[in-house]
Amino acid sequence: VTDSALTPSGKNFTFTAATHKIVGLVQKPGGSVNATERGMLWTFAYQPQAGGKGTGTQVAADGTFTLYVTPGVWKVGVSGENMPFPVEIQVDVDSTYALASYTASTKTIIIAPPSDFIEGYVKDSAGNGLANVSLYSWRTGGPGGGNARTDSQGYYKMYVTAGSGYSVGAQSQTYGYLGEQSGIT
Repeated sequence: VTDSALTPSGKNFTFTAATHKIVGLVQKPGGSVNATERGMLWTFAYQPQAGGKGTGTQVAADGTFTLYVTPGVWKVGVSGENMPFPVEIQVDVDSTYALASYTASTKTIIIAPPSDFIEGYVKDSAGNGLANVSLYSWRTGGPGGGNARTDSQGYYKMYVTAGSGYSVGAQSQTYGYLGEQSGIT
């Protein structure tokens, strides 16, 4: 919100009471997330149409989350430092999500990154790993893509949708554009 007049008067926000909830579980391809990973995760929900609402919360100790919402179509996702790109699913919130009638077995969603991944190292001409390099991927002829950042040794792991024909590119603040590799399966 920008207030060019620097006065708080006439700036109203409308809040809508939540009448429904989305309960879910965050997992990774190998199973549940550990305590360190869990502390870096944030779950969120937003309505993708104009004027839509949004909410978010941190993942609980048991890997679950609860988001309080209103009826409608919501994009629900998880993001964090150890997930190189947000993973989202669509949830159509109807009467089965209502607070008054909700039970643990009614609707529980599981959010997990894709099980396939591209991994490797980014190194300089002397063979030294480059830290903090941004990588991206895209796929020819189908959906899929991802983002990652190298660690202090130049290693990266990028979760992608299963398939072939991926290209991976890299960008470094120190060296600039590092190029693309294609034909990755």
